[in-house]
Amino acid sequence: MHLMKSKLLLTILLAALSFPGIIYAQSAPIEPADSLYMHKDTLTKVSYGIKLGANFNQITGNETFKQDFSPGIAGGIFVVSTKKKWGIQAEAMISSARYNLQLETGDSLRTTYFSFINADIAVMLEYELLPKIWIQAGPQFSTFISIKDIAPNNTLDPINYFQSSNFSGVLGLDARITKHFNAGVRYIYGISNLRSGMSVFTSEAWMTRTIHAYIGYRFK
Repeated sequence: MHLMKSKLLLTILLAALSFPGIIYAQSAPIEPADSLYMHKDTLTKVSYGIKLGANFNQITGNETFKQDFSPGIAGGIFVVSTKKKWGIQAEAMISSARYNLQLETGDSLRTTYFSFINADIAVMLEYELLPKIWIQAGPQFSTFISIKDIAPNNTLDPINYFQSSNFSGVLGLDARITKHFNAGVRYIYGISNLRSGMSVFTSEAWMTRTIHAYIGYRFK
């Protein structure tokens, strides 16, 4: 099962990171050098870099989960293909998250803590709203690399209660501060149920919500 999940993740990652390059190869015309110089602002531009940021994660579950946003970290690589005011960005990230699950045991309420390490792949369409300010939107696929119950004296196996992967929608703003540095913020809205069918705590849907803030460095 883990081998199949790893192969699926690798396939999606390679497709996401090669997508802007395919667009560039198909859209960049072959022109004389003088023509390229005269019209270089209309050519497709491809850049890539690294990013590091913070996540503030939440699961919406009125009966079982606390509603505060718990902090985590995120980092990874990205590739951007732009032409005039439009572009496509693909990225692969590793992120952490912690969720607080409340369990009713008799007349008492007990809280346990689940720690996640996730692999996230996003592909977003972007548009330059203002000079150097881009709006981004698109889908994100996430799958957990590891998941642990970190509360003391708990014996729950979290794999029994959470789906191994989920899909989200991404909406954000990215500021191209300089040629090499950018920063941004996003809201990531879970659209698939993270609760496994094996969970007996509740029948409610567990949907993720994440606020992501980051800085990035472009090598090109």
